[in-house]
Amino acid sequence: YVQPDFQIRSAGSYGVGYPQVNRSFRSGPDGIVDTLDPSGEKLYLEEPHYLWDTGYHELGHCTIPSYYRGEGEALVNLIYAYVSNMVAGVDFETAFMKSFNSGARFTPDRTAVDWMIRANFREGKEMSYAYDESNEFRYQQKGYAKYADIARLFGWEALHNFWRREHLDDAAGIGSPGDDLDDVDSRTLRLSLAAGWDLRPLIHFWGIHPVNGPALARQIQEYNLGPSSAVQELLEKYVSLVPKDNSGFAFHHDGVYPGRPAQCQSPLYGCGFYNE
Repeated sequence: YVQPDFQIRSAGSYGVGYPQVNRSFRSGPDGIVDTLDPSGEKLYLEEPHYLWDTGYHELGHCTIPSYYRGEGEALVNLIYAYVSNMVAGVDFETAFMKSFNSGARFTPDRTAVDWMIRANFREGKEMSYAYDESNEFRYQQKGYAKYADIARLFGWEALHNFWRREHLDDAAGIGSPGDDLDDVDSRTLRLSLAAGWDLRPLIHFWGIHPVNGPALARQIQEYNLGPSSAVQELLEKYVSLVPKDNSGFAFHHDGVYPGRPAQCQSPLYGCGFYNE
């Protein structure tokens, strides 16, 4: 449930709530005279569906999903991609690209390239979840692209199964597979079970490395989760997309930031990283 109001709940940023109030308007003696956000007074008239990435980002927080560490301000964007793709009928790549509309054009493939050209990927390190500008998860598609890959390889139902099991186990107060593993490895096991395949290579690609690799490997084997050729083919495709020279990088740059905007917040992320 969303509505406009004279002021939004949070000062200087958007917020959660029921109703969710994140669009404001101004009123005069005869009612609404204009809006600070032109769509503020038309929330109920949007056709054919309510598709505002920020609104779904805040709704994502309200669903209280489980996370890998660092995903708190990233995974919540996935709900937009799902609704846009499955309800509004938008194609998968566009739905994912618009799930965080930063002015960039990060399709799943471009997001993979964005990650592979980072120093952490090139040096075999994990994706940064530091509480500073070096963070590579929050408010960025690469922070939740692993779930988009699971959806496009194995269907949205794989993610339905995962979170359904999460909630049912929690409500029943019972344990889940992999409870004796580290939280990171347990989540990788549970995602693999939901997909029906060993997802370790995919999760590792996206910067989440096993904490105890041998222990996780034993449980993957115990649950008879085999390697996925679909995952292998996707990762091989990603590797083939890495820019091989400056012209290749320039092509990628123009794809994600058309016009190459010069006003960027930081050289560590967003368009500032590309302009460096």
